[in-house]
Amino acid sequence: MEASGLSPNKITYITLLDGLCKRNYIGEAMNVVQAMVNSNFQPCIIHIDGLCKHGKIEMEKKVFDSIFDNGLVPDVISYTIMINAFCKKGFDGGG
Repeated sequence: MEASGLSPNKITYITLLDGLCKRNYIGEAMNVVQAMVNSNFQPCIIHIDGLCKHGKIEMEKKVFDSIFDNGLVPDVISYTIMINAFCKKGFDGGG
């Protein structure tokens, strides 16, 4: 897409993340998240939810923390997903 001179928009990123997370392609999803951040888009709920559902809470915590590092603010739904995942896993260091 970018090779053709087109830039992905938020819908493009969300669609890619949804498919990758549903198929458990976590590494590829992380690459898309990094591309989103580099394009000043906030990593979205689909990615957070996808990683949490696949038990990648530590990885997702890093992504969640990177939102702040890039000057963005997570929304209420993102916080809710993270807290729910931490509680389900009994993680006491982040919820």
